[in-house]
Amino acid sequence: MGLSLQAKLLRVLQEGAFEPVGGNRTVKVDVRVIAATNRNLQQAVANKQFRDDLYYRLNVIDVTLPPLRDRVSDIPLLVEHCLEKFSNGRPDAVRGISLGAVRLLERYTWPGNVRELENVLERIVTLKRGGMIEEGDIPRNISQAPAPTLQGSAGVFGDTLPHQEAEWGHDVDIDLSKSVDAYETRLIMEALRRSRGVKSRAAQLLKMNRTTLVEKLKKKGLSKSDFSTTL
Repeated sequence: MGLSLQAKLLRVLQEGAFEPVGGNRTVKVDVRVIAATNRNLQQAVANKQFRDDLYYRLNVIDVTLPPLRDRVSDIPLLVEHCLEKFSNGRPDAVRGISLGAVRLLERYTWPGNVRELENVLERIVTLKRGGMIEEGDIPRNISQAPAPTLQGSAGVFGDTLPHQEAEWGHDVDIDLSKSVDAYETRLIMEALRRSRGVKSRAAQLLKMNRTTLVEKLKKKGLSKSDFSTTL
């Protein structure tokens, strides 16, 4: 948005009035404005590319949406939505997607975010024409992309996975689900300790959405009193 248009928008926000193009009278409006950008507006203000008065007028409630690569848990829901959107009403509609195909989508970094995911799924549905989306249907640039480096406990939290084989012995059953859940709880508690209980910061350390972290805390029955002793 050019600086001259920014000035006009600022007047609408401040005075609730504007003159239509070609008009000769002022129109009063009462509206709520939701503005979105993929640019760093603070930097744009510093560079004199965005009016500071408009920035502070707009920046009442700031909602920061993390990139899709930091919201991996959202991908299955987005896939489901897109398949329903692109297949609706077609007799040869795609019926679903395999778990393996979903896993390939989850490990991709999605530089184009949700729009890129949507375009990929639309292309697959158009070419597939029925059946289930399998791993072979995923474009090669996605399926063969290197998996993102996982910052496990050695990178972020300073510990490595416990040597469970030494603790269990050879005649004790290994419950993978319980072990993974226990290790996940350890990572969450450590992230909350490092962030001094600030969930948004802990979620950043864990590379997950804050909403996902809150849901995990509820599911595990963890409250502030459980991790406040580690702060």
